[in-house]
Amino acid sequence: MSLVKVLSTICVLSLFVESIFCCSRVPQAPHGRKTRGDNGYRIVIGDEPSGYEPGKIYNLFLLGSRTHGNIQQFTHFTLNAQAASTSTKETAVYRMASPKKVGRFQLFSDALSKFNEDCVNTVSEADDLPKTEVQVMWVAPAAGSGCVAIRAMVYEESKKWYADDDKLTKIICENTEKKAAACCACDEAKYSFVFEGIWSNETHPRDYPFAVWLTHFSDVIGVTHDTNFSFWGENHIATDGFRSLAEWGSVRALETELRAKGPRLRTLIKAAGLWYPNVNQNTSSQFRVDRDHHKLSLVSMFGPSPDWVVGVSGLNLCEADCTWKDKLDIDLYPWDSGTDNGITYMSPNSETQPRERMYRITTMYPEDPRQPFYNPNSDTMTPLAKLYIRREKVFSRNCDDNFLMTQVLDVSENTEEGEARCEWQKEISEKRILTSCRELDVALSNGIPTGVVTEFCGPPGSGKTQICLQLCVNVQLPSDLDGIDGEAVFIDTNSGYSPYRFQSIAKAQSSVCQNIYKKNNLTPPTPLVEKFMKGVRLYFVQDYVQLLAVIFHLPNVLTENPRIRLIVVDSFSFLFRQMKYEEGDFIRTRLLCETITNLQKLADQFGCAVVLTNELTTRINSSDDTNAFLVPSLGDSHIHQVGQLITLAREQVGSDIFCANIDKTLHSPEIVVKFRITENGIQTQCETTEFTQWTPCSVTCGKGIRMRSREYKNAKLAAESQCNRQLVNKEMCVADVPECENQVDEPEENLVQGAANVDDAGEGIGVCKTTKWSEWSPCSATCGIGISMRTRTFIEHAGRKKCPHVTIVQKEKCMKPECSFEQMEIPDELCPVTSWSEWSPCSKTCGNGVRIRTRLLLADSSMLETCKTRLDLNQQEPCANRPTCFFDPQEARDICAQTQDAGPCRGAYNRFSYDRQRKTCVPFVYGGCRGNQNNFLTSQECRDLCVHNQAETSTNQPEIPLLKRGNASSDVVDCVVTEWTDWSPCSVPCGAGTTEKTRRIVTEARNGGVACPRRLSKRKRCFQQC
Repeated sequence: MSLVKVLSTICVLSLFVESIFCCSRVPQAPHGRKTRGDNGYRIVIGDEPSGYEPGKIYNLFLLGSRTHGNIQQFTHFTLNAQAASTSTKETAVYRMASPKKVGRFQLFSDALSKFNEDCVNTVSEADDLPKTEVQVMWVAPAAGSGCVAIRAMVYEESKKWYADDDKLTKIICENTEKKAAACCACDEAKYSFVFEGIWSNETHPRDYPFAVWLTHFSDVIGVTHDTNFSFWGENHIATDGFRSLAEWGSVRALETELRAKGPRLRTLIKAAGLWYPNVNQNTSSQFRVDRDHHKLSLVSMFGPSPDWVVGVSGLNLCEADCTWKDKLDIDLYPWDSGTDNGITYMSPNSETQPRERMYRITTMYPEDPRQPFYNPNSDTMTPLAKLYIRREKVFSRNCDDNFLMTQVLDVSENTEEGEARCEWQKEISEKRILTSCRELDVALSNGIPTGVVTEFCGPPGSGKTQICLQLCVNVQLPSDLDGIDGEAVFIDTNSGYSPYRFQSIAKAQSSVCQNIYKKNNLTPPTPLVEKFMKGVRLYFVQDYVQLLAVIFHLPNVLTENPRIRLIVVDSFSFLFRQMKYEEGDFIRTRLLCETITNLQKLADQFGCAVVLTNELTTRINSSDDTNAFLVPSLGDSHIHQVGQLITLAREQVGSDIFCANIDKTLHSPEIVVKFRITENGIQTQCETTEFTQWTPCSVTCGKGIRMRSREYKNAKLAAESQCNRQLVNKEMCVADVPECENQVDEPEENLVQGAANVDDAGEGIGVCKTTKWSEWSPCSATCGIGISMRTRTFIEHAGRKKCPHVTIVQKEKCMKPECSFEQMEIPDELCPVTSWSEWSPCSKTCGNGVRIRTRLLLADSSMLETCKTRLDLNQQEPCANRPTCFFDPQEARDICAQTQDAGPCRGAYNRFSYDRQRKTCVPFVYGGCRGNQNNFLTSQECRDLCVHNQAETSTNQPEIPLLKRGNASSDVVDCVVTEWTDWSPCSVPCGAGTTEKTRRIVTEARNGGVACPRRLSKRKRCFQQC
């Protein structure tokens, strides 16, 4: 009899589960029999993918045929998903499955559909009005889920309804093909990205690093690359450079490895890291992609951690329709690099030998309760960071493969260490001469090309000759400094060549190159200044006849001296403008064009660059005397013969800032570049000094931080140009003593011992004992579904490391009234923003306080004021973790019995705590985080809760029902503060730091007394000799 009951129970449960997960697609009664076929109705998945990508969101349409005479309409429908055994309808077997296996639906706010109240993961009509189509979103299931059948029922009337047949069932399987799809986009695209840190004690409270001052995201480094290139990701083995990034946050070695792959890369990307207290801010940079280099990979270490990183690998930005993706928002999750065995944030160093393959860290892998993301009850994880990618511009290109072969490695970053003068990557297929203006070199695809005639045009004093002299030096840079080790011919037509100016430029360039040799432990060649001076052949000509004679003689010179790679004519226009009027413009134009043709032949035959300078003159429109504009003094008839045309001018009259307007280039779009001209040559607006030496590790034992810094050479120019280069580098370091004596790891590693520190109810005891749970926080949402949470802390700090099995944070879903249309925020295309941050902790631990949340503007900073009027970037709401500040006597005794605890942070906040031995309240300096409740803002608060309570208890007076944490006196008391302390030691052992002096409040003002001063600390800069 019992067996029959068990079997019947199983049958009932199976029917119940079947009804929940696999609702029948049959309309509500009354209805007739189902009509066979689909009657032209069909399920369509947006973009018609051949297979689904796990986790990707697809648009799903249920619509009728568009070929009928009148539009098909239906009133009811049902849409759900089942697991399918195969991809073929004829052989597929369908079965019920949870949303984890078949994906889940999401609804648009069009009021046409709703979730079925009786079935899980099923969508039905919201009303019985006629409709021609419905649209929902479907989130594809996780990898390894197999095939999914999306099936539908369409109801027109009681005798006409259709379900499951033909195109009312759509089977889609996971896309397992790993084909290297070629990008068909001919144009080139420029993107910007914003990397935003989310990782915090609020979003990831489990075992959050107690050394909060070490929390950071390292510098972001990445590349845009071809289809078959990859430097990190699933199943990769970390290189030495990647290990240096993953363990210490140092990008230098990885950058060297990436530069060695130059032909396979388009842009080398770097962006400054996010260090405490700015971990939850953002950093940004730019990059370019083209048809051959259409994938993006970038990575950043988050720490302190053994070897954990976040990033993207092989992100394809090319669309199937030969365009470029407009924007992407990507959540970033943790990865283990496989180089260190550590399992917690602060694990001591333990090298993995041999190195393991990289893998994604999840809530269940590695399956170790010590890892901070471990959660056997859920497979969802909060991202640590977010990446916002936005397309900025598309540059029209033709589909010429030869063009793509000429592309060189861009460097796009705000952390670049070296200047453009000597440190650029070698180009792939053609030699180029650097201008020493980094931005100009970028715009010209790495400098002035050989084999091309380039013209610099501008008024007197615009820097034309200076650039020519700089090129005569740079063409001679040795090959081991990425130069072409050439020589130059300088033809001077108007006595513009100055040997003193050339010598000054040569000395400055020699100094830069000597520093590079020294930094890379290389032996410099013969004295560079002497080499630069001897490497230029000068010709002085007085009329165009002599100029033509020199050009006629140059083939012999170039044949005898094959190292000559640059020919400069300064000024090319000066002599031709002196031609007599009677010789006529026609003859001058013809002679001019033939001369340029001969120079181009020299460039082609000998592979050298030809640089000409030209003056500007004013042209007045004959029909309107007021319409005057500047044009090249030789007219524009020869412009088509010039490969590159660059117009130079001062930014303003009398300004020391010059502008180079690139009017015509081989590959780049029109662009304006700013620079300065000094006695030492060209100086870019964002030029910096060399980095200082690394500071010593910030700690004497364990893990710490070291840093180095640099400055803009011209701070005013950098500010005007809004330069954004990284001036401070930070990275993790290990002190001479790798582990501190008080960091004993045996109890942490002994999980059996840790598990014993709980009682029968699973609550912590001993070192694992915790405080009471806080009150549940208010719901995080004002409408719809949100999250409420409560927290508790370990009484002893060692519990954070030794008791990972004890939960100190609990979250649960909470429901607010359904969001109305007015409450839904419609995305503003003019002012795109990030998602809201988590709500901050309540500003008060008891009584009424406030909590805030923020989001970031993704638009240009110039839109900030406009966008502030269109949407909120900050929100604030009231909160109360504990409704009142009254404590019962036992709570008061527990609080006052706690030992004084300043916490691990390094702030300086004057507080008071109760000393049980001295039976009085004593001042102490609080660090700003953690600690315990024996922490009072004023001495009076401490006495009210602890001293009075102890006195009443000792005299056996009747117990007061509740004690208030606060001031109960009614006397007027003025504020009392101490004298200023002496200045503290400098905050750094060498270099620039800060020193501070403080004073503290002895007695708070009460009942209308004189208020306390707001400033309790003073800080000033200090400098220590290194």
